[in-house]
Amino acid sequence: MTTAEKHKAVEKRLKAHEKEAAKKVNTAVRYEHSKAKLAVFPADVGAKGGGLLELDVSWNDIREIPMGAFRRILELEEMDLSYNALTLLPEEMSVLNKLRLLDLQSNNIIYLPTSFEQLHLEELYMANNQLQQFPHEVRDMGSLRVLDLASNRIVRVGRTLGTLRQLQQLSLAENLIPTLPPDVGKLFNLRVINVSSNNLTTLPMELGLCQNLEVLAASNNRIESIPSHLADCRKLRVLDLQHNAISVLPIEICYINTLQIALLADNRIITLPDLMDRLGQLLTLDVSRNRLRRLPPSLGACANLKTIHCEGNPDLQIPDCVLVGGPTAIKAYLLTVVLDSVYIEGLMEEQVNDLKAQQREAKAALMGDLGGDDNDEIVARAALGGGDDAPTTLTDGDKINQLDPTELAARQREAQEAAEKMRARLAQDPRLERKMLATKKHLQREFRAQVEYTRAVLALKDFTYGASPINAINKAKKNNVLDLKGTALRTLVPEIAAVKSITALDLRNNSITGTGRLLRGFKHLQMMDLSMNLLAELPDEPFPALEHLAANCNQLKAVPESYANSKNLKTLSLSDNLLTDLPQSLDSAPLETLLLANNRLTGWPMAAQGSLTLRKLNLAANQVRRRACAAAQPRRPVPPRPARAPFEWAGPLPPARRSGSFPRTSPSWPTSRCWTFRSTESRRSPRECRACGCSSTSTWGSTPWGTICPRRSPTCGACAA
Repeated sequence: MTTAEKHKAVEKRLKAHEKEAAKKVNTAVRYEHSKAKLAVFPADVGAKGGGLLELDVSWNDIREIPMGAFRRILELEEMDLSYNALTLLPEEMSVLNKLRLLDLQSNNIIYLPTSFEQLHLEELYMANNQLQQFPHEVRDMGSLRVLDLASNRIVRVGRTLGTLRQLQQLSLAENLIPTLPPDVGKLFNLRVINVSSNNLTTLPMELGLCQNLEVLAASNNRIESIPSHLADCRKLRVLDLQHNAISVLPIEICYINTLQIALLADNRIITLPDLMDRLGQLLTLDVSRNRLRRLPPSLGACANLKTIHCEGNPDLQIPDCVLVGGPTAIKAYLLTVVLDSVYIEGLMEEQVNDLKAQQREAKAALMGDLGGDDNDEIVARAALGGGDDAPTTLTDGDKINQLDPTELAARQREAQEAAEKMRARLAQDPRLERKMLATKKHLQREFRAQVEYTRAVLALKDFTYGASPINAINKAKKNNVLDLKGTALRTLVPEIAAVKSITALDLRNNSITGTGRLLRGFKHLQMMDLSMNLLAELPDEPFPALEHLAANCNQLKAVPESYANSKNLKTLSLSDNLLTDLPQSLDSAPLETLLLANNRLTGWPMAAQGSLTLRKLNLAANQVRRRACAAAQPRRPVPPRPARAPFEWAGPLPPARRSGSFPRTSPSWPTSRCWTFRSTESRRSPRECRACGCSSTSTWGSTPWGTICPRRSPTCGACAA
């Protein structure tokens, strides 16, 4: 026997001795009779001594535990009585002072004994029992870390929950709990809470006090809103709120930087916040089967987002070809098409605000010409048509002009210092941005966003919303801006012909199928937004002053030739339609922005080939395979490269490879036996030629026989030799 064999034999004997010793120790400290078909508690537990540490009699039919059964196992640390038929526990359980883990799940226990509160448990599992209330016997268990009370009949959770200060994992799933107590905010060490499948209608705002919370599962409830204080949970990683009645997602959710998984399927969510890009660690987002109308473009900036589920939203304007492409295609779509739509909406609103500002300046100028007399003010109001925008007798600007220059400079310095302090405070805590907006313009934007949320919520409840068309037309006579956005119109009202002097027309988010001849004669119209309607064709009317036209999310199949006469047309947004091409006459229009995403274009649009002013063009989610020759030509002439044949024949084949097997009947293979294949995807590397053995740094090609020197010809010295 060699030395190596002797060493192996000694190692085997040592391992055998270790296994025997472990068996003896396990027999002494562990008693396991799982799935032994026991009908009574085993009487031989602890018969061999009082050093038993683990007891496992699960998966039996034990119905009761006799008195005195625990007095022989005082050192017990873990006891598993799960999957039995127990209804009561003995009062003498208090003698198990060293018990740390107790598993009682899947029994018929109705309540716990009063002596239970004297235990020092760390883990308690009582899922799938018959408990009807939160067990107050666990109060003041300062060492309890895990508590599982799922699948019971609990209808109320009292203040006992707040006494478990060391609790880390809590499961109350599949019960009948209508609300959680505010005392849940006292569980500062809580990491996981599961309250799924209950009757909850809201979550307590005190959850924000659980600074260590990592997982919040509250699916299959009746929750209608999410508390904004949840943003204070700075370690939250998983948020599961599926199958609820949530309609609005608070913007504070976007400040949870650690969020990785957000499950919000089967709710009533209308829109997502516009700050989704702040969720830098988000990996999975599930918003399927909701009522989403659009996804925010900021979602496309989530670099780590790997999974997006948004199917089942009937009003969501995302083509199927994008959804099939997965999260990468969806993010690219959001950063192109949706972002362009938001840009157009912002452009329209900015232009409308500028027009209103110009009108207010005109009113103020007219007031200055008339003087400050009350009668003159009445005359000015009558001349301007009245309205809320007319200035008062003494404006804030007039009061400021009456101040002393020294006092005015002091006030300006105070305002600048206050603004700097506000910027520093916002930089330290970005969450204050919503509460402490710096300017009136931002406050107005937030108010408009809240109005949009309210309109969307009312739409869910089948309420009509928006201003009356007649009131909007009367207002347009004063400010030359007709806003009929979201008024549930199916066709234009005839009264619109009375406001032909308007400069802006907003008909977004309606159900208009056609405009007829009602828009004839609008010579001063500069902006027109017809997005999110059911239009099959654009109004075929001349709009000589038109600068911006948006008709996204319609059913357009063609663009009339009359828009070529709009010599001021700068922006044309026709995404999410059925267009196959644009009229070539549009190349005469001074277009700067042309958005044609998600249409049926198969080639480069003719209107874009000859345009010299075009700066932005979006053709995403179309069927464009290649650019047209005219559009593909660079600005500076480049001499054409000589055409290179894909195949080249030179020199004889190596003798050992002449009988190589390849399909000679295929038209893609040459019939000659003297050839070399030179591919455009070949690489440069100093390799050895398999034909002649020479080394070359020129382009190498691949053949069925392997790599062959492309210089194998009479000009190659090695090959010629």
